[in-house]
Amino acid sequence: ENAKLADRILFNLSDAQKLDFTYGTFFGTFLAMNAEVTGQSGDLFGGLFAESYNGQNQFHINSFTTTTVPEPGTLSLIVLGLVGFIPMLRRKK
Repeated sequence: ENAKLADRILFNLSDAQKLDFTYGTFFGTFLAMNAEVTGQSGDLFGGLFAESYNGQNQFHINSFTTTTVPEPGTLSLIVLGLVGFIPMLRRKK
């Protein structure tokens, strides 16, 4: 159950210099861009953004679903453009 919530938790550790993820289970995404991160025998359900990482933790990234964005019909747009261009040609004659 906690692993499902991990993708909704964000830890913004902007002032952190060092983090240690040793012997524990951690849930959430950790944003520590200036930190050197270490860890042994721990689990992280989420994500890690850091300056560097050295360790043997297991990272479990939750998959996410996306929805497709409908692409406008290319042929329809070309035809519509030509239909709009025809009156301009008739005026020049």
